[in-house]
Amino acid sequence: MRHSRRGIAAVLAIIAMILLVVIEALLRFFNKNVFVIVALYGDSYCQAAKKAKALLHTNAFSLVMQHNVVTSIISAVFLVAAATCGVGAYLLSAHVLFTGDDQFTHVVLTTAVCTGVGGFVVASAFTIADAGATTLLIAFLLAPHQLRATDPTRFEQYRLAMPEAVPALAASSNV
Repeated sequence: MRHSRRGIAAVLAIIAMILLVVIEALLRFFNKNVFVIVALYGDSYCQAAKKAKALLHTNAFSLVMQHNVVTSIISAVFLVAAATCGVGAYLLSAHVLFTGDDQFTHVVLTTAVCTGVGGFVVASAFTIADAGATTLLIAFLLAPHQLRATDPTRFEQYRLAMPEAVPALAASSNV
């Protein structure tokens, strides 16, 4: 009887952890959009949250797809960059830099450090690019006329890629 209760408690703990991870991911996604609106328009957090909520109701698919695509790209590039830096560090340290009794320790440490640093640098660069892409998307969705005035080429790319995002713009390109 005690083992079955522990098993049930463990399953419930896992379910709770999964729910918390999902809630955290949703809050991060929402806050990212809110802070972009704060940065673009200078709104208070509460005003920006209301705009972000309305934006999610009308354009959730576009926002989620952009987030998912960029996150997938960042993850893939992080893995490739980390692996490339690790392999390069291993080859350099094993065959050029270190020889002798402590070679194994030096090679492992050098490879681990270079793998982490390489992955971090690349992931950071792509995270900055993601912030820019999110900012442009939200600017297009909230103030398409302003984006058209300041960056007509980018505006046209968004309008052609997502004609359903802003219905008034889908009907006519002379808006």
